[in-house]
Amino acid sequence: MKHVSAAGAVGVVHQLISLPEDLRGAPRVSLERDCFLCKNNPNKHCEENDNFDEAFADNQPLRSKCDADIWVELWNQDASGSEALPGVEIQVSIIDGEAYNDRHPDSSIHELLKSDDGYALLLCAGAGSNVDGDGRLIVQLQDGQAKLPDLCITDKNDTFKLKGLTYSSFRMMARAVKRDLQGNPTPLHNIAPAISEKLIVKTQRALNDYRKSEFPHHLDELTKLKFIGSITAQRLRDIHALLGANVPFGCVETVEQLKQLMQYADKDRHVESKLMELLSMKGKHKHKWDYLRELLQEKVVYDDIIPRVWFADELHTQGVLYSCKQAQLNLDKPVGLVRRVKQHSAGQVQLGGGVTQTRLVVSSGTALDQAQADVMRSWKLSAEAAWYTPGHRGWQAVQEQMDHVAADGTLISTLSGPDMMEELAGTPAPASHRSSASSGSQQRSRRSSMILLAAQQAAAAASLAVTPSPPPSLNPQQQPQQQHKWTEALAQQQQQLQQQHQQQHQQQQSVPPTLAQLQAARVAAAAVASATCSRSR
Repeated sequence: MKHVSAAGAVGVVHQLISLPEDLRGAPRVSLERDCFLCKNNPNKHCEENDNFDEAFADNQPLRSKCDADIWVELWNQDASGSEALPGVEIQVSIIDGEAYNDRHPDSSIHELLKSDDGYALLLCAGAGSNVDGDGRLIVQLQDGQAKLPDLCITDKNDTFKLKGLTYSSFRMMARAVKRDLQGNPTPLHNIAPAISEKLIVKTQRALNDYRKSEFPHHLDELTKLKFIGSITAQRLRDIHALLGANVPFGCVETVEQLKQLMQYADKDRHVESKLMELLSMKGKHKHKWDYLRELLQEKVVYDDIIPRVWFADELHTQGVLYSCKQAQLNLDKPVGLVRRVKQHSAGQVQLGGGVTQTRLVVSSGTALDQAQADVMRSWKLSAEAAWYTPGHRGWQAVQEQMDHVAADGTLISTLSGPDMMEELAGTPAPASHRSSASSGSQQRSRRSSMILLAAQQAAAAASLAVTPSPPPSLNPQQQPQQQHKWTEALAQQQQQLQQQHQQQHQQQQSVPPTLAQLQAARVAAAAVASATCSRSR
């Protein structure tokens, strides 16, 4: 409901304000455009000056856009907080949405209480609250605040009639009242009422066509966008016929494609004019173009299953890992603990030795002992509190690869963030959600397996190279027998080598090697290379 200030009787400025429940506390997600953690979350809370959704079906409970409850507060502007005034109650009713003017609120409030047929326009479905005979609802304040019960508007805009007139929109009004000596509620004119934005009430079928996504997905059909119906969407499938053959778009069917087309039109005024005409957004409908342009530029969401981590220290060395789906955190169920460990990267040399790099190690499930489980429970509370602070203090999206380790420290896998969540959950993510880092992690795992395989092949080759050959000083009578034994040994070792090749090929396609195996393989490969060089000399 719109915030309207008014002077109080004793120099204190009071007003009624209305906020969705999410805005009464800390925000669940951020509305900042540069918030990477929340940018692709379509379930954002309402903005501060917002409350009810703009359209409802008849007899549908009136809720906020983010589906939160609506609270009304008696606000003391001097103290910047709610205030309880003795005997003050809240009276709720429906008014004419078009007639109301916030510059002249007192003269533009026209209540719509009952239809010509005698039916109340406002209905309360909540227990303990009832609409009175005049069509108004009284709500009690507690500490200057009151949560509105489930309220419904019983008729549609085009069918509700009062004195033979219909009304294209409604608004909800909440105003402060105090009972007189006869017990009748009397409005307090020194406290400004809370007035909602316009509400439109339709049939459920019409509502489904009218209500559009506020944060559309980039792969949504065009009809998910406001002001674009099925006929317009059909026209956009043949761009060249409508905008010319020079436009680098042949068919526009998705939100992302229309976004790219409008970005192109921003650079070509001729195309922009034709596109506005195609969308019927010229002249008095220019506001539709401005709305659509801003929506596509700022509010399109993309797939986001990158896990989030809350670091318990400023150096970001340890914390708690969380799964994420469409940028929505699962705060109730952390995945495990993460810690950042140092690793020495060979081949990169600076003054004083090699370059020290770091990597994230994940411990989860049975890999956590009792002490670690207690730490995770404690950090979970701190992480949740930090998430609700401005800027999400300590939180980051994990875009680097992570090592998943067992309880004994053995490496289970090295994967990108999304693939790590897939492995820990035990269910594969959709192919469309796999990131480029996923491909990189698979290649890294396969490269590691190939290193191990190459080392074992080299070791087998070295073993084959040092196989005893027939000594030249053998007696001619002993030489055939010795030659036969040598041939059998050679065939046996070749067979073993072939089996090892097959086994390692299977291993390459399945389980990545552990860190200990990789280190041993590198040592063996180096030893083989040294032995080969010695023999070649």
